Amino acid sequence: MKISYEVTVGPDEHRPNNADGTVEIWTLNGEYHCEHGPAVITRNANKQIISQHWWLNNQRYRENGPAVIYDDGVMHETSWHPAREDGPSRLVKINDLVTEEEWRTPLKKGGFHRIGGPAIIDTDSNTGIVYKESWYLFGKRHREDGPALIERDRQTGQITKQEYYKNGRRMEPQSQAPKITL
Repeated sequence: MKISYEVTVGPDEHRPNNADGTVEIWTLNGEYHCEHGPAVITRNANKQIISQHWWLNNQRYRENGPAVIYDDGVMHETSWHPAREDGPSRLVKINDLVTEEEWRTPLKKGGFHRIGGPAIIDTDSNTGIVYKESWYLFGKRHREDGPALIERDRQTGQITKQEYYKNGRRMEPQSQAPKITL
């Protein structure tokens, strides 16, 4: 068993634009691993932490908090591994506006998943308009009561695309049932 700790200066796979910063990496037998904190820490040229990545046995993992935290002063990203049951598994904020939100199933090989709302929500950072919503259930695009994919114009918010899915299969939109009067 070989535990190693290294510090590199300049860009790496975690932050390729980090030309003047440093990256601290903990490994066990050549794989990302740290039991006492983040296995990868990236700092900018001023030595401020801009990203932290928690790994165990070469898998992103943290029990009581996000396994990835990135904050460069403008963009802030948090990702939970394993996925949370009580909230989104990934959030990206730009200037305090949530621009990306992802919900995943906490099951080992689960994909996107959310009951009662879209599993993926993308918002334009300039206009604040939600331009894409994708509904998933256990990794398959799915929605019972409407389109499982909705895309909107980023400037006007007008719907530009709607697709209907059930259990991952694309469906034709349901037409309204005729009203019966007695």
